[in-house]
Amino acid sequence: MGKKLISLLLAALLCVSLFAGCSNTKNDDVKDDGQNGTKTEDSKGSDSAEEAVELVYYTIGTPPADLDKVTAKLSEMTMEKINAKVKLVFIDWGDYGSKITAIINSGEEYDIAFAAGPDQGNFLGNSKKGAFAPLDELLEEYGQGILEVVHPAFWEGLTIDGKIYGIPTKGMDIAAPNCWMYPKELVDKYDIDIDSIKTFEDLEPWLEKLSKEEPEWQLMDLDQDSHFAPGYEYLIDSVPAVIAKGDDSLTVKNLYEEDSTVELLNTLRKYYKAGYINQDAAIKPPSGLVKGEKVFWKQAQGGPGADNIWSKDRGYPIISSQVEEAYISTSSTREAVVCISSNSKHKEKAMEFLNLLNTDSDVRNTLGYGIEGEHYELVDGKVRFLEASSNYAVPNYSLGNLSLVYLKEDDPDDLREQVDKINESAVESTMLGFTPDLEPIKNEIAAITNVNKEFRPALMTGSVDIEENLAKFNAKLKEAGLDKVIETLQSQLNEWKANK
Repeated sequence: MGKKLISLLLAALLCVSLFAGCSNTKNDDVKDDGQNGTKTEDSKGSDSAEEAVELVYYTIGTPPADLDKVTAKLSEMTMEKINAKVKLVFIDWGDYGSKITAIINSGEEYDIAFAAGPDQGNFLGNSKKGAFAPLDELLEEYGQGILEVVHPAFWEGLTIDGKIYGIPTKGMDIAAPNCWMYPKELVDKYDIDIDSIKTFEDLEPWLEKLSKEEPEWQLMDLDQDSHFAPGYEYLIDSVPAVIAKGDDSLTVKNLYEEDSTVELLNTLRKYYKAGYINQDAAIKPPSGLVKGEKVFWKQAQGGPGADNIWSKDRGYPIISSQVEEAYISTSSTREAVVCISSNSKHKEKAMEFLNLLNTDSDVRNTLGYGIEGEHYELVDGKVRFLEASSNYAVPNYSLGNLSLVYLKEDDPDDLREQVDKINESAVESTMLGFTPDLEPIKNEIAAITNVNKEFRPALMTGSVDIEENLAKFNAKLKEAGLDKVIETLQSQLNEWKANK
């Protein structure tokens, strides 16, 4: 489910506490964060004789009402520290991909941009075509603070053709595991051991019971972006060419020919026919967690602090359990990145500013929370939001080192320690750092993507007969060139593995 960052990342992009959740949703809070931070020394002094510059910074999220006010405050800080102002431009969730693409293609001058998947700035594609600048020398000269705080595994994933093209905005959190969220009310009422529920089959006794005892609750909430591939890792978004996690042989397979996938789809079909899954799932657009909506089960990416965020968005207490191990993949390192434009005339200053976002607590928390005393106050070192906070609500996960972000009042005191524990237990993908060359198979990828859109939503929500439609799906995938894609990717992986 790591595949989109706006999926319960589109749906939410709601991850707030360092790992806070992404539940295929588009709410500014499901990928929110909350980390305590300590102030560091200025990363670089200013030369009074140096002419000040203005850095244009495009990022994702609904433009907040007090943006100009916060930008002015931020620029006061950055003028003092690096002799540069910042023009911060938020582009709304659904518009970001198309607008940043238009900006890049037009040759417009800007300095910094957020990037992730193909529909959110296209980190990989824009790096390969030269729209983003290589950062290796800039990091060594002006970004030493970044190099010190970022998990080393990030650099493997952010290196393309031997060069680093992005800086992770998540900072220290390298892997957000898949979690299943539940309403605390029902868990307590029926004494449900959610930690023992790890598979869809494990859910069945509770779905059956609650369908009789709690008819006012929707038991499973799925939408047209819902997608489950436990135990597998994609090589290309929207193309079901996968390897099994932990497979040292790096054997590429068609996900929809795997026995475990067929079993999963049949389980979902059974649940759909029983009424456990919402009947509009295959056509329901991805959305955020709806306040007050009574849902028993939903999947998200999350971790420490995520329950608080999800509870806020639902409007009632949510608790969750981790259902898969934390996993570091190439795609997970690229879920939230900032890049410097290859057209920027101020690349050095841009890197100095990004260094501040990773090392300077005052700068980072102003960008993330607004103006202290107006949008928030600190109470015993934690953030308490003031009435004006609604005028500056932004997705912290996309803005820089989360280990500097102050904890919020409802965050556990040991949030950072919990995150460290997940990081330490995270498993690295056997193909971490591999970037496929898509040029030889670009036509096949386009055709397969269209086939995927035609069949996957209905199959992954249990909305249609599996045997009949899965056979049609696989036949059309072959017609679209999936066998060629798998063969090409296998050859590239073998070469990469040998050279590595």
